[in-house]
Amino acid sequence: LYPITHHFLKSSAFGSYGWSGEAAANMIGRMNQLRMKTSDGFRAKFKPSETDLDGLKVWAKEYAERIKA
Repeated sequence: LYPITHHFLKSSAFGSYGWSGEAAANMIGRMNQLRMKTSDGFRAKFKPSETDLDGLKVWAKEYAERIKA
């Protein structure tokens, strides 16, 4: 067996989608299986609107703060 070497990593996922929008959640689920420390992701449907982009900026800033902590 190999030791788990990424259990201390902080991670998340973001992206846009056009169908079911499961990719970010599935990626976070896999990161949890790998014992990474995850936080909520961000997603926007189809082409992100200005509101979506503003939300992404807020999310990215909060995510960066969690990474620094």
